[in-house]
Amino acid sequence: MSMNRKPSYGNNIAAPKGKHKNKLQSFFEGIKNKHQERKNRALRNITNNNSANENKIIEVLEDIDFSKSKLDPKYLEFKTFSSQAYGDLEKTKHDIINYIVSNNNYTDLNLKEYDTRLYEIATEYRNAISNGHKNAAFSASSALYIAVKDIRNQLPSIPKEWRNNYLKECTEYLDKWIQLIENCISLDATTISLENSDRELNNKLEDIKETREKYIEELQCDNETKKALINVRDLPIKDTLNDPVLKEVFTTLIENKIKEETAKFDVQMNNMQRRKNQMYATQVDIIRKNVQNLPIPSDPLSFQKFQDAVKQMVADIDKVDKQYEEFIQFMFKLDGELDRLENSQATKLEQRMAAQQIEKLVETLNNMNKKDSVEKMSERELMEKLGIKEAEKEEQDNTQVQEEEQEQDELEYEMN
Repeated sequence: MSMNRKPSYGNNIAAPKGKHKNKLQSFFEGIKNKHQERKNRALRNITNNNSANENKIIEVLEDIDFSKSKLDPKYLEFKTFSSQAYGDLEKTKHDIINYIVSNNNYTDLNLKEYDTRLYEIATEYRNAISNGHKNAAFSASSALYIAVKDIRNQLPSIPKEWRNNYLKECTEYLDKWIQLIENCISLDATTISLENSDRELNNKLEDIKETREKYIEELQCDNETKKALINVRDLPIKDTLNDPVLKEVFTTLIENKIKEETAKFDVQMNNMQRRKNQMYATQVDIIRKNVQNLPIPSDPLSFQKFQDAVKQMVADIDKVDKQYEEFIQFMFKLDGELDRLENSQATKLEQRMAAQQIEKLVETLNNMNKKDSVEKMSERELMEKLGIKEAEKEEQDNTQVQEEEQEQDELEYEMN
């Protein structure tokens, strides 16, 4: 059987690199362009007419079709409370529409700038549901509740002298949410892209492995090729290049090498995407914490209060840190004190008292003649089981000897 394999693709090694580069550029440029399109659309649709703006926002929300969402069902169906008619994300749509329609409190403020941000958030909420961007969907959902229920519907209750400043602060506050949502979109998009790239890479590596194993198996069964490979060392270079069997083998090996190198490049590209994904994940986490900890503006001094609160938190942290330092120092001192107590005179006396009973106890145990009697043991063994140090026993014995000698001296003195 002669080998008859042809290369499966061309010889342009640089092509895959350019392909990946253009793909990544298009990917990130696409995200950026979509953000700009969203802003432009909001500017076109939102006017100075507050009532018309409400209708535009409702239209965006009503356009959401949850049955066509690319989100994993576990996110679509998630309910904070089992009694909910819808999952949390779909509940947001119905709640926000209801908050807007049922609002009977109106303000004479021009809400164009604020509603432009609100329209952007509603648009990204719709897009996130459609595109399967879970982080963006949940962030936009939270932003809608705050923007409509907690801010827009409450504007008439703000004292008139504060309303303009309050509205300005709230508009800037929504910018923080939009920043979070945009970073969530980048995170979600790179996560999906990375999952697809990993899947493609795994398939490619598996294909390379199977091709290599199959080719080796074919070589082992092809006597003509094996003979040519065995004799290749004895052939001049020009003959190896002209031999059709060897030429085909070399071509196949080169083809497989190119595939392997391309796969290595794909591995590096995936690593780059993974680093970008981690970067976006970190940014999202930090911005989310910032937005969640930033209080909704309630008066002109809200930011000052926020700064004071942060300063107080830092002061509390510093205070606890100093207390912890003192605690650690105390524990070090306590450790030394405990060591001292373990070797105190009272402890030694206590050990001596116990040691005095050892001999009697050993004798009693060894004289027990019952079926479940304790196995005979020496005085030393029992002391070890009771945790009494040999040195302490020796000290006790020495003390006992000294006491006996002292008693003998006193007796001899009395006799004399």
